[in-house]
Amino acid sequence: MDFTAPGGATSLLAAALLALLASSNAIPTSLAKGHVTSSGHVAARRVLTPEAAADEIHDLPGIPEGATFRQFSGYIDVGKGRSLFYWFVESQLAPSTDPVVLWTNGGPGCSGLTGFLSEQGPFRANEKGALDLNPYAWNKVANMVFIEQPAGVGFSTVSADMTYGDDQVPRS
Repeated sequence: MDFTAPGGATSLLAAALLALLASSNAIPTSLAKGHVTSSGHVAARRVLTPEAAADEIHDLPGIPEGATFRQFSGYIDVGKGRSLFYWFVESQLAPSTDPVVLWTNGGPGCSGLTGFLSEQGPFRANEKGALDLNPYAWNKVANMVFIEQPAGVGFSTVSADMTYGDDQVPRS
């Protein structure tokens, strides 16, 4: 797959995707490992790298009852003082065998958490400031990765001043 943008530059999002998909530190290894039980069903092994375990969410204020799927969030270093924030939610069906879907909202400069909290993510924020389960969440059948991009948007970070504008958007 070619992630080269016009002018030969590799996009930050492409770099993050490559880092996320290639690194066992970013995606929980329980997705890549499974074993067949005595009844013939595939069951996920709950084995995580120390880095992935450090990103697992154990407590989320306002989380609704019934949210039993595993969640991870953290940062992907994409170089040059830039890190992209991700939030990963395991499939509610069969996390070890269901596909992984990457979601990022439009941009430049649109938070990936827009999709997480108002579109196909597992939660919807309610008027009381708590979370409700989304009955149409895509993580009912897929593992979902939500990305905040480019660096400097949402919870993603950049160590220097950064300005985004239309001149940075590739034109066809």
